[in-house]
Amino acid sequence: MAHRLFPAEGCEYLSALSVVERLRAEFGFVDEDRAAGSDHVGGMIEQFLRMGLPHLRAQISTLQSVRDEAVEIHLADDVSEQALSFVVIPGEPLFVGYSSEQHEQETRSLLERCAGALGYEVELA
Repeated sequence: MAHRLFPAEGCEYLSALSVVERLRAEFGFVDEDRAAGSDHVGGMIEQFLRMGLPHLRAQISTLQSVRDEAVEIHLADDVSEQALSFVVIPGEPLFVGYSSEQHEQETRSLLERCAGALGYEVELA
């Protein structure tokens, strides 16, 4: 199972820097990794190129333009707790995946607080 977080209708996506700042104000543990974020987007680009579908060209171009701004985030209240993880890709919803149903249940309150801190809505992906 997974969730997507995105701005309310009529609102814009926050920059990666704003996302990190808001999350640091809300959570005791926020680990940001720009290299991992860039690598994640690079993997997406490679996969889309392998698919070779013409309608993906615009999305590939967009991803290439924001690759260096992407940030992988791991957050929790304490470093010893189960973390919520996702990659911030400018202009894209946050996609939050889970390793198991237990992981999803244990991080549900983190997801809700994350959405509140960012002013984002949550939907099942």
